[in-house]
Amino acid sequence: MKNLLIGLHLVIGFMIANPSHGLSQITNVSEFYQNRNVDAELWLNGKIIDLPNFKIGQPQKKIAVLYSHGTSNSFHGTGCKAPPKPEQWPRVMSFLKTKAIGNKNFLIFYLCSHSSEDNQTLGTLHIKRAEEIALAVRFITAHGIQSENIVIAGQSWGGWSSLYYAGKYKPKTLAILTFAPGIFGQEWYKSEQFSIIEEDIELFKKTNIEGLLFSHPRDYFFPTDPYHKFVSDVNGLTLVPDIHCSNVSDFWRHAYMFQKCSEKYNEFIFQYIKGRLQK
Repeated sequence: MKNLLIGLHLVIGFMIANPSHGLSQITNVSEFYQNRNVDAELWLNGKIIDLPNFKIGQPQKKIAVLYSHGTSNSFHGTGCKAPPKPEQWPRVMSFLKTKAIGNKNFLIFYLCSHSSEDNQTLGTLHIKRAEEIALAVRFITAHGIQSENIVIAGQSWGGWSSLYYAGKYKPKTLAILTFAPGIFGQEWYKSEQFSIIEEDIELFKKTNIEGLLFSHPRDYFFPTDPYHKFVSDVNGLTLVPDIHCSNVSDFWRHAYMFQKCSEKYNEFIFQYIKGRLQK
C-alpha cells in the first residue's frame, strides 16, 4: 500500500508538470488518472511548481486557495496567463496572501488550463476543467493540506468549472468562491448553452455546495437574471449581487472582481472563509 501511494503521488506530479506527454501513457493506476482530458499545470507564487522537488512547509498551518481562470469567447483560447500578475486575477487573491486565520496562512495556487472547446464539442470544456481541479486538489492533499482546508475559486468559465467540480465530485473542501461563473456567453449558441446550463443546474441542486457566487446584475455575458437565479435552490450556495462596482464599463462588468471597487468585498470573503474554517 505504501508503494502504491508513493506511485500515485509521482503520477500526479508527472501529469501536471508534463501534460503534453498524455495521460494514456500512465498505467497501473485508477481510471481517473488515465483520463486524456486533463491538460493543466499548477503555479504558486508566480512560478510553475517544480513538482519533483515541491514541498509545503508545515502544511497543517496552511489554507490553500486553488484559482481557475476564465477562457476566451472563441473557445479556442485557454485563458491562461501564466505567470499570473496581480491584475490578471480577482483582487481578493492578492489580499488573502497577506492574511492568516489563527496560525494558518494562505497559499494561492493558480491552475493554468490548456484545454479548449469548439462548436463541435459544446459542453465538454467545463467537464475537462473540473477534472483538472480534481487532479490539482489530489496533488495538494498529497502534500499534506487536508481537503477541509482547501478553497476552490474561479472566474467565469473557471467559476462554472468549480461549481461543476463541486457538483460532480462532492469534495469535502472548505468553500467554493465563484466570480461571474458561466459558460459560452450570452450571445453564442443560445439554445445549446441553455440546455447544458440547465442540466448542470440540476446537478448543483442535488449537491450541498458551501460557497459564494458573485454576480454583476448587468454582466453582459452572465447577468444575474436569468443566469444566476438558480442559486437560491442550491443548498449552501449564496448569491452576492454586486453593489460596489456599478460604474465599471460594459467590458469590465464580467470581470469586476479584477477592479479596485471589488476590494470592498475582500474582508467579507475573508470573514466567510474564517467562519467556514471555525465550523
